[in-house]
Amino acid sequence: DHKEKKDNAKQTCTKRIDATSSRGRSLNIMYTNIDCITNKKAEFLATIDDLQPDIIITTETNPKNSRYKMTKTDLLVTGYNLFTNAERDGVRGIAMHIKTDLNAMEPNSTKLQQEPA
Repeated sequence: DHKEKKDNAKQTCTKRIDATSSRGRSLNIMYTNIDCITNKKAEFLATIDDLQPDIIITTETNPKNSRYKMTKTDLLVTGYNLFTNAERDGVRGIAMHIKTDLNAMEPNSTKLQQEPA
C-alpha cells in the first residue's frame, strides 16, 4: 500500500515527507511544484485524497502568462486552512494547506517586521 502511494506520488511530481511535530505527533507533508493549479486541480485533489497529508505545500500556483487573476477560492481544499500569497500581483504563488485540526494560524505580518536597532 505504501509503495503504491509512493509510485502515485512520483507520477504527479509530488514529494511525500514524514515528519514529527514538536508535540510528538507524526505529520505527513506533501510538496509539489504545481505550475498553475487551475489546469491540474482534479489530479491535485486525487493525490491529496490518496496520500492524506497533514500539510500541503505548493509552489507556482499561478499561471505564468494569464489575464486570469487567481483568488483564494481557486486554491481551497476541504478540511484544510489555506495560507497563500497567490492573490498578490507579480508572483507565481505559494500556498500552504494545513489540516484544520492542527489549528494553524497565520502570523501577524506587523510582528514579522524587523525590530528597530
